[in-house]
Amino acid sequence: MLPENEFLNVHCEQMDEGRMREFIKENGFDFVIDATHPYAVKASANIKEAVKDLNVQRIRLKRVISGNASLDGVRFFDTHEDCAKALCAMTGRILLTIGCRELSKYCENEDLKERLIVRIIPDEDSLRCCRELGIKGKNIIAMQGPFSLSMNEAMIEMYGIAAMVSKQSGTAGGFDEKMIAANHTGIPLFVIGKAEEEAGALTLSEVKELLQDELGIRPENNSAHSEEEDFERQKVFVKESENKEESNIQKEITLAGIGMGSIGNCTTDVVKSVEKADLLFGAKRMLASFPESKAEKVPLYTAEEILNYIKNHPEYQRIVVLFSGDSGFYSGAKKLADALKKELDANALKSKQNADALNPEMNNGRTLIKILPGISSVSYLSSKCGISYEDALILSMHGKELVNIAKKVRNHKKIFLLLSGSEDIRFIGQKLQKAGLDEVKITIGFNLSYEDEKILTMNPEECSTFDEKGIFTACIENDNPVFDILTPGLENEAFLREKVPMTKEEVREVSITKLRLKKDSILYDIGSGTGSISVEAAGLSDDIKVFAIEQKEEAVNLTGKNAEKFNLENIQIIHAKAPDGLKQLPKATHAFIGGSGGNLREIIECLYEINPRMRVVINAISLETLSEIKEILKLPYVTNPDVVLAQFSHAKNVLDYNLMTSDNPVWICAFDFK
Repeated sequence: MLPENEFLNVHCEQMDEGRMREFIKENGFDFVIDATHPYAVKASANIKEAVKDLNVQRIRLKRVISGNASLDGVRFFDTHEDCAKALCAMTGRILLTIGCRELSKYCENEDLKERLIVRIIPDEDSLRCCRELGIKGKNIIAMQGPFSLSMNEAMIEMYGIAAMVSKQSGTAGGFDEKMIAANHTGIPLFVIGKAEEEAGALTLSEVKELLQDELGIRPENNSAHSEEEDFERQKVFVKESENKEESNIQKEITLAGIGMGSIGNCTTDVVKSVEKADLLFGAKRMLASFPESKAEKVPLYTAEEILNYIKNHPEYQRIVVLFSGDSGFYSGAKKLADALKKELDANALKSKQNADALNPEMNNGRTLIKILPGISSVSYLSSKCGISYEDALILSMHGKELVNIAKKVRNHKKIFLLLSGSEDIRFIGQKLQKAGLDEVKITIGFNLSYEDEKILTMNPEECSTFDEKGIFTACIENDNPVFDILTPGLENEAFLREKVPMTKEEVREVSITKLRLKKDSILYDIGSGTGSISVEAAGLSDDIKVFAIEQKEEAVNLTGKNAEKFNLENIQIIHAKAPDGLKQLPKATHAFIGGSGGNLREIIECLYEINPRMRVVINAISLETLSEIKEILKLPYVTNPDVVLAQFSHAKNVLDYNLMTSDNPVWICAFDFK
């Protein structure tokens, strides 16, 4: 069904694991998106195996499932056998919309088989399957979907259907249209429970965001606006004039920050919105904060679940979604606001083009979306303990990993932290103890705004064994911070050396400058030696990820010791010889080669295969390596070469004189791939 164009190639072929692997290698793909049906278990398994040991990132696309089981007449079954047994106990024709793979299970009972109306895709295999099972031609609907709501209703009426059978195949698979059609025509819908999506599966919008980040692109219509400006635009998608009659707004959706959870800390606007609401979303503890509300309370809090519920319950007019803390501060409000905007835009288009749009009233002219702020736990804790936060570093550990926490504490006078639970408090205590930061003061806000609220003051040792369940926010104070130097340039003596070669200070500074690292770069340090390049690079930004690749065990151990000495958790050490050790790593944006083990050409070819937009810096002290670099610079995909010969001398005091002692000359070669 997909027409080819200059951006889209369509390849039609049934492939097993081996053929998939050949196809991926032949075309040099960087990404493989598994967008197969949730029940296509074999195909997904083949894709997963096909990309093993290839430098390819596999992404599983998650189908959005409506998941609404509240409509009258919807029945769920674990297996096709259970469903067929239930169908045998009723009379009338059955519209079967499950395809052919499991059709035989419904044909074992002759009476049931005679009553089946089978809807299949119009291909030879599907028709052959029906004929072999004895399904008569008059009972076969061979049509290409997807099917609209009106089409489903027409088929139900035309064939006198008494029940419909479907897999729970998601919105993209037409499940919503089947479910609503069954409800409108008053027949039961028998549903085979949905296939379990694998962990880490992403929605369509999340896949788009991932690819945009990986490829460094952004949609043109967003390029002129900052993230802050976009968020301000999302606060009210439908800008209605204040003196416009309220009757023109048919649905109002409010995203409300409720502070820590106590109703006494909600703003007046939030309380009024909840009082007027006929539908409330939020975590159970948030819903419990409003016992007097007469609204329907639904304990959902993910954007996908909330959006699906709203779509399938058009009867609700005033909807409030509760978010803890402040809606603009580490909150899920922005993600939901973005999802709602996309839905409104899509439905506005549908209502013009398709009379059967799922919710034609949800369009940009009749739905008002508002975002209301709340009191954040950081500002609340600040006021409770008298510690200002305008000059503090504010971070969140809520549901995310935080690297280099000890380094951050060492470099900052004050840090406020949003925490997930007591495990985060123990993690902080243990990291600070290990880094020798035993004197810092840690203030913990426990169940802020609730009756059992407590403000605790602890040291790292006490935090390392803390085990009390609750909701926490923390403030860490360091009276003697050591502020980061903003440029590379650690002294040679700062590193543990032993007998492992090391890139010297001045050469290290020039090399790192030539790398042109960015805030969130991924760097391969190939032949890491002591790890001096890794340490300097990782210290520039906690968001930089460094992979130190080293084949010698002594050097591997030394790199690890230096990373630990400088409290750098954004360095991962790979004990392997390049290029073999590179093939399973995340795609790098930059590479530094301090030692190649005689494989320089192979390493460069491997790096180009990993990322044809990489920045590379090579250091050479021998004429043999320089000769290899000369040939590499002739490669067609190497551009912007920059070769520097650097030699540094240091003054050394001998009796009454300062004599200059020279280091070995070093060639520093930098270039880009194109």
